[in-house]
This record gives sequence, structure tokens and C-alpha cells, in this order.
Amino acid sequence: SSAFQRTRIAQHPSQFFSETEWLWADSAYPSHKWCVVPFKKPVGGTLSVDQKTFNQNLSTVRVRTEHCYGSIKGCFQSLRELRFQIQTANNLLYANTWVRCCLILHNMIIDIESELGVHSSNDYFFQQSHRLDETRDLDAEEGEGQNMHDELAGSVGQNFRKRLMETLL
Repeated sequence: SSAFQRTRIAQHPSQFFSETEWLWADSAYPSHKWCVVPFKKPVGGTLSVDQKTFNQNLSTVRVRTEHCYGSIKGCFQSLRELRFQIQTANNLLYANTWVRCCLILHNMIIDIESELGVHSSNDYFFQQSHRLDETRDLDAEEGEGQNMHDELAGSVGQNFRKRLMETLL
């Protein structure tokens, strides 16, 4: 996550998010108004029922997103590892174009299969990805103690997460 701190999204979040948008993240990331992370169990304490429910729902959203990535990578093996190094702006543009083309093709396949009434070929990849994550312990993020990104109680990020939890539950 220290690499994340050097990204444009971390340094200039207003370029990526409006006031009503945020990013779901795991507990390795810092809590900000635009970066919502799970509640951590305080040392020697417990999470409230609402906090546990919020964490479970957040984990479900994140797992679903990971399944989508798994499905796309299953269809387009080239996305598992691009076979070149990004050393120039042109290399980065090429990589971005490659990924975008795969995403466009993926969405076209879904639309065409839906129009034809064909069972989606992506279902297989989704199921495979889902099986890999079934053994995941969704409570792992409740680990005790503070991580290096936890902020003082009442920070902007923590206050936003609390209001979001109250709104969603």
C-alpha cells in the first residue's frame, strides 16, 4: 500500500471521485472519505453487530469484484501478465489500450450471448474464480489491533465510513 500512496488517485483523489463517489478497499489501505475500508477490531475489544454486518457486506462487494476480474482474466489470458515491460509513455499507452480492448470485447461477448439466449461462456470463469475464494475467511479483516494506516478516531475517513454504515444498514 505504500506504492498506492504514490499513485495519482491517492495524491489527487478529487480528479477521480466526486463528492458522492468512493472506492471500496481492504484493510491494507488508509481510511479516507474516498477510500472506505473495513472496521478493525480494537485491541481487546469487539466490533458491534452493525460493524460486523458492514464488513461482511463490504467483503461481499469486494469478492464479487474479484470474481469479475477472474472471469475477464480467464477469457483473456493475456491479462494475467502482459508480456512486455512498461518503460515509456508509449508502452503505458499500449498496455492501457490492450486492457481496454479486452474489456470492450468482454462486454460485447456478454451482450451478444445475451441477445442470442446463449448461456454465457463467462459463467465458467466466474464459477472457477468463485470456487477459489470460497475458502476465504471473510472475518480475517477483523484482525485485532491497529494497522499502520489506521487513523485517529473521528478522522474524516472514519466519520464518512460510519455515516455510510448507518445509511446502508
